[in-house]
Amino acid sequence: MSLTSALSIATSGLSATQYEMSVASQNIANASTAGYATETANISSSTAAGTGTGVRVGLTGRVVDQALQASLYGSNASVAGLTTLSNGLAPITALQGSTSADSGSSDTLADDVGNLQSSLTTLETDPSSASGQQAVLSAAGTVATAISSTANAYQDARQGAQDAIVSDVDQINTSLSQIGSLSDQIVSLQSRGISTADLENQRATAMSTLSSLVSVNFTETSTGDMLVTTTSGLSLPTHQQSGPLSASDATLDATSTYPDDTALAVTLDGTDVTASLSGATSGSLGANIALRDTVLPGMQTQLDQFAQNLTSTLADAGVPLFASGGSTASGDTGYSADIEVNPTVSADPGLIQSGTSSGSNTTDTSDTSVIAALVDALNGSGGTSLSGQAASLTASQATTINNFATQLTNETDVQTALSTKVASVSGVSVDQQMSDIVALQNAYSANAKVVSAVQTMFTALLNAIGS
Repeated sequence: MSLTSALSIATSGLSATQYEMSVASQNIANASTAGYATETANISSSTAAGTGTGVRVGLTGRVVDQALQASLYGSNASVAGLTTLSNGLAPITALQGSTSADSGSSDTLADDVGNLQSSLTTLETDPSSASGQQAVLSAAGTVATAISSTANAYQDARQGAQDAIVSDVDQINTSLSQIGSLSDQIVSLQSRGISTADLENQRATAMSTLSSLVSVNFTETSTGDMLVTTTSGLSLPTHQQSGPLSASDATLDATSTYPDDTALAVTLDGTDVTASLSGATSGSLGANIALRDTVLPGMQTQLDQFAQNLTSTLADAGVPLFASGGSTASGDTGYSADIEVNPTVSADPGLIQSGTSSGSNTTDTSDTSVIAALVDALNGSGGTSLSGQAASLTASQATTINNFATQLTNETDVQTALSTKVASVSGVSVDQQMSDIVALQNAYSANAKVVSAVQTMFTALLNAIGS
C-alpha cells in the first residue's frame, strides 16, 4: 500500500469519525425531545479493484418501527380524547354528589327531592304551621337550585367544549402547516442526496402533536412527502397557504345544537366534516365535538324531562310549586336552567296547604288533603317516586362518566406500554451514545496517529530524496 493510499484511508476515517461523533452528540442533545428517534450514522467500506480505499459516509438514518409508531399515534388520539371528556365532565361529577353515601347525606338530587317530600310529610301533622310551610319552600328551593346549577354546569361545559374546538382547529392547522413545510425541505434535500434525519425528527414531533388533536394516519411517499388522513377517511392537506380546517367562535345557549345551528360546524375547505371528526377516542377535537353535540345535550335532555315532570306532577296534585324563572316554558329545551320556586307560592306559603287547583280547600286550615296529594305525587302513586327518578338520572349520568374514566384508564395503560416499546426501539440511550463517543474518540486518535505517521514518513522520504 502506498503512503498516499494510507493517508487517504486515514483521512476518510477521520472524517467518518467526526460525522459519527456529531450524530451521537445530536442524539444526546435530543434525548428528552418528544417524538425524536435515534439517528444512526451510515458508514460503509470503500474499495477499488478489490482493494480497500477507506470508508464512505452515507445518509443519516433514523431507528423507527413504523407499525409500532402508528399504533402509538392511534393511542395518543384515544387518550387525549378520553382525557378531554373526563376533564369536561368533572364539574358534573362534583355537582352530582356521592351516590354511595347514606341517603340524606350524599347531597344528591335524589336526596334533595327526598328532603322535600319529608318536609311535606312533617307539614301534614300541622298543615297551617308557618314554619312548616317555610321549611317546604326552603326544601323546594334547594331542589330548584340543584337542578338549575346542574343545567348551568352542562351549559358551561358545552361552551368550554365549543371554545376548545376553535383552539383545537387552530392547533391542527398549525401542525399541518409545520408538517408541510418540513416535508417540502425533506423532498428537496432527498432529491439531491442530502441527509434529512434531523428534519424528519422535527416532522415526527409535529406528527405526534397532531395525533393527540385528531385521529390520523400518516403515509410517507417515495419522495419523502407526508400524506395525512383522518381515520374516518378525510384527507388533510399540508401544503396550503391557510389552514384547511375552520371553526368559528360562538356563544351557546341550551337551544344551540349542531347540525341545526350551522355556525357550529367544523369545515374542511368549506365542506362540513363535523360528524366525521366527532368521537370519544378521536383526539381532543373529536371529544370536544362529542361533548358539545352529543354527551352534554343528552344529559341536558334528561334533566329537562325530570324538571318538567317534577313541575307538572306537583301542579297536577294541586300546587304549582315550581315554575320557570326565565323565558323558557315547561316542555322547552333548557327549562331546567330556569326552574325556580313559584313566586306566587313563595309570596303566599299558605297555598301549600290550601292549594290553588280546582276543588282544593281554601278555608279549612286543618285540611291535609292537598299536602297528602303532594306527598303521593312525589312518592309516585304506585309508580317510580320522583326521588327514584332523580336517582336514576344521576346514576345514568354517573355511569356514562365512569365508563369514560374506565376507558381512559385502559387506554392510558395501552399508551404507556406502546410508549415504552417505541422508546426501546427509537429512544435515545444516553449511556450507549456516551459509550459510542468514547470508542469514536479512540478511533479518531488512532486515525490521527496514522496521518501523523504518514506525514512523518513523507517528510523523511522528501528529505532523503533532497539529500
